[in-house]
Amino acid sequence: MPVRWKRRSQTESERCAADVVVESILLAYVAIERPEGVTIPLLALRFNAEFDQGVDGSAVERAVRELVRDGRLRMRGGSVVPNRPGRVGQCLTK
Repeated sequence: MPVRWKRRSQTESERCAADVVVESILLAYVAIERPEGVTIPLLALRFNAEFDQGVDGSAVERAVRELVRDGRLRMRGGSVVPNRPGRVGQCLTK
């Protein structure tokens, strides 16, 4: 296997791990702090301000898309809201 392929695979797996972290943080934030809903641009701003990550908006959008696909979040108009506000928040705080 050429070295360049090995480097590319590591980068992709690192990105996947980073995506899981972003998903977890966003799910907790939406479920606990903003159960009434929040827009994706505001999520990206909050994430970058709170965690000083400098994550681009596409990482936040990707995380929201995956969480919606998995049924953990849903879109309501232009806002992201927890799929089951009470249950998600309770699971995260235990």
